Amino acid sequence: MDKQFLPIVPERTAPIFIGETVRIGVKDKATLERYKIACNDCKQFLSGILIDEGTYVAARLINVRFINGHNGPYVAGTAVERVKLDEVVRGKNIYSVDVASYDPYPYDEYTVDDKVEELVDWVNSCKADLLSSKELQKQYESVPDLTAADVHGWINRYGLRFVVNEDYDQLYLLSGVVERLSRMASIMQACRMYNEETNDFHDRVEDEMREAQREYVLREELKVINSELYGDADDISELEEMIASCAAPADVIDKLKSELRKMVNMAPASPESFVARNWIEMVATMPWGVMTTDNLSIDNAREILENDHYGLDKVKQRILEFLSIHKLVGNKNGNILCLYGPPGVGKTSIAKSIAHALGRQYVRISLGGMHDEAEIRGHRRTYIGSMAGKIIAGIKKAGTVNPVFLMDEVDKLSNDYKGDPASALLEVLDPEQNKAFYDNYLEVPFDLSKVLFITTANNIGEIAKPLLDRMELIELTGYTVEEKEQIALRHLLPKQIKEHGMPEASVRITPEAMRLLIDGYTREAGVRGLEQQIAALCRKVAVSFGDNPIETTTLDVAAVRKHLGMARFERRLRKREDAVGCVVGLAWTEMGGETMDLEAVLMPNKGGLRLTGNLGKVMRESATTAYSYVKSHAEELGIPLDKFEHELHVHAPEGAVPKDGPSAGCAMTCLIVSALTGRKLRADRALTGEVSLTGRVMAIGGLKEKSLGALRDGITTILVPEDNRPDVEELPATIKDKIVYLYNTDVKGVLKEMLL
Repeated sequence: MDKQFLPIVPERTAPIFIGETVRIGVKDKATLERYKIACNDCKQFLSGILIDEGTYVAARLINVRFINGHNGPYVAGTAVERVKLDEVVRGKNIYSVDVASYDPYPYDEYTVDDKVEELVDWVNSCKADLLSSKELQKQYESVPDLTAADVHGWINRYGLRFVVNEDYDQLYLLSGVVERLSRMASIMQACRMYNEETNDFHDRVEDEMREAQREYVLREELKVINSELYGDADDISELEEMIASCAAPADVIDKLKSELRKMVNMAPASPESFVARNWIEMVATMPWGVMTTDNLSIDNAREILENDHYGLDKVKQRILEFLSIHKLVGNKNGNILCLYGPPGVGKTSIAKSIAHALGRQYVRISLGGMHDEAEIRGHRRTYIGSMAGKIIAGIKKAGTVNPVFLMDEVDKLSNDYKGDPASALLEVLDPEQNKAFYDNYLEVPFDLSKVLFITTANNIGEIAKPLLDRMELIELTGYTVEEKEQIALRHLLPKQIKEHGMPEASVRITPEAMRLLIDGYTREAGVRGLEQQIAALCRKVAVSFGDNPIETTTLDVAAVRKHLGMARFERRLRKREDAVGCVVGLAWTEMGGETMDLEAVLMPNKGGLRLTGNLGKVMRESATTAYSYVKSHAEELGIPLDKFEHELHVHAPEGAVPKDGPSAGCAMTCLIVSALTGRKLRADRALTGEVSLTGRVMAIGGLKEKSLGALRDGITTILVPEDNRPDVEELPATIKDKIVYLYNTDVKGVLKEMLL
């Protein structure tokens, strides 16, 4: 055979299948041009060199095409047969080789017998199994069935298509038909098993990749859609940073991450996404583990209390004792302070001073009128608009886990069908429970044991008993006139001058004018109304100051009357006269102490007792008890029995004002005896005390407030129960020096002091 030289390209790393369209990349355009020149005549190509003991075997490609693809130039052609190469010739532009022979290996002649038929059937069976797979059908559909008559030719043309892990030249090394068929059968079996395992593996991998790719594509599409609809709403990274910087316990972090994963798969505009985002921001920004260092200097606390408040010596001493114990043993006992007393006596400002003295953050919430338990425990976060309770919201606002937390007006809590806030507060204030306080919105426990809780109240009798048991009570009583004067001069007046934008000490009030403000324009235990009147004066001065600034404006009695008008509460030095059926009692109210005029008349109706004047249940019972005592001791008191056949009408003026309490018993007894006997009662004395059916006078409360109320009304003699003598001893000297206290143990002594 004449020599036939064909161009050859570099060796491939995988076999070339007969009938396959081959694409061979070329490094540069110059090489491509050389290939074109070499193939200019024959239009053929050799590639896919296989090494067999120094002999080169390649596939012959026809229909060669030269293409410039987007990834660079390449040569394309169709493999038609394998050839054995002999002489290699270096041409001008490219290497060429001599094609020594086609079908390059000599194979033994064979006779078709049962063994050959069996092996042929096995090979075809394996091929059929491979073709049953849709993924492999396209790869092997062009391979015809093996026939016993053309074993060597079929293997040469199609055998390498099924090679998996075998060397590419294995099928060329054997010459016997049985050996070649056996090798082909084992290769086909290995190929079938390999493809089954590969298909299972690829199916799993493809499923996972397909799902991951689907999620990624959908997420990216969602980002684009949300960006078009709502702008840049992708704040996932910001939430991730919040969670990463959060110092919460591990279980809380896990819950945050779980919620974030759920939120990622939600549409940003969906209600659930807003709820989840708000919850993550709330929990992640809570001050987990953030604490301020306490300033436990008692001298510092004493100085702050003295600077911030005038008077209240016993209260200040009690607070210093509390802080001293806190310094020694920490906050382990979990005491909850309850500051109670009339409005305007400084309960809230005392709490601020405690926070200032300790160097802690200060938080205040008002409980007045609260009737929904969710205000304390928070709302469930299953709907839009849900939020944490006031406790957790206050802790978040403070930014620390150990603030001073003031709960104002705890006695004004109410309840309805939405729950009982007072019961919810038990978990907050109980040191055994608040270590893991559970807010319905937060859904994770939060430690409140380091918080210093302080509550305020006007009337501790209105506080739920279980709640009251957890509190350390500190009473703030009303101020005397002298204390009010000092508070006004030291604190209220400078404060109002500053708030009205005037220079320091630009307004002065004479002592007489200040006394008029206290007695004539206010009637209270505290100083809130007094501050309002001082503010009104400062506003009047500010008007003239803006037009004609002067260094100091001094306000006297005339100026106060000019600016504020007629006094609302002129001292009740109304000419009370000794009269039958008229007595002055003393009452305690949330606003302080008051005098209470009581009247009684005897009417020619059928017997009995009529009570009017908006009297409460306890006060009506007190009047009934007094009437029963008088009736049972009528002969001893000198009262004719026929007097009880007439109706006795007892009235408390100012009927729009509710009145209640047992301490009017002495006044009621004197009133009834006076009306039935016609004897006059002293008008210059006031009295207080509870009366039993046997005529015993029992102790009462609120003595300081009642004493101040009497002084405001110009009364300087008070009848009090003997059991209240210790309370009188504790009163300030400014009160005791102005009032004469008459002590009594029974009604007989009271009547002796009151009846003329």
